[in-house]
Amino acid sequence: MESNAVLSSIPDVHVPIRHAVFGTDESILLCPVCGVSFVHIASVEVKQGHVSLAATHDQVQIQPSTRHQGQKGSQVTLSCFCENSHWFEYELRFEKGNTFIALSTGKLEDRLDVPELWRS
Repeated sequence: MESNAVLSSIPDVHVPIRHAVFGTDESILLCPVCGVSFVHIASVEVKQGHVSLAATHDQVQIQPSTRHQGQKGSQVTLSCFCENSHWFEYELRFEKGNTFIALSTGKLEDRLDVPELWRS
């Protein structure tokens, strides 16, 4: 999910959720910038070794990757946006028995395209 959008990294990652919504035991992901619950999944990207998978819109693309040349372990990036125009990405990276998490945020208006996973 390459983009020209400028994202700011947040050093202390907190994944905000609201528990037990609508009388169920389910939780809702909140925007880490403004806390709104109206969050859309834009895309999911998985990079590992020699292959990269990107799911966005109504399609899945699998392409060669050079991750094996400079990085160890796999990386999963979940890109989302909220209805208050914030863009955010959670990046999970696995290496040597540890899973690292990073959060980057930006403005939705800075994006050239706004992908969104398929929904009915």
